[in-house]
Amino acid sequence: MLHHCELRYQFSRFDETAQQLAQGTGCFIRIDLSRTAPVRGNPVKGRMTIRDALCTALAGAGLKVTEQQADSITVR
Repeated sequence: MLHHCELRYQFSRFDETAQQLAQGTGCFIRIDLSRTAPVRGNPVKGRMTIRDALCTALAGAGLKVTEQQADSITVR
C-alpha cells in the first residue's frame, strides 16, 4: 500500500493506533499484542503512507516494520 492518505490519530496505546490505521486503510497489520499492548504510540497526522504512519507511531518504542506486502504489514 504505497498510496498516501490523510491521517490524524492520537491514541495513548500503539495497538489502538494500529487498529485505526488498519480500519482506515484496509491494510492488515500483523502485531504481537503481548509485545505491543504496553507500547505508547506517537500521534500520527498528515499525508503519508501506511508504512510511514506506523514508523511515526512507533518512533522510539523499540519496534519496527519488519515486512510489508501489498495488503499487510508486520510489526515486531
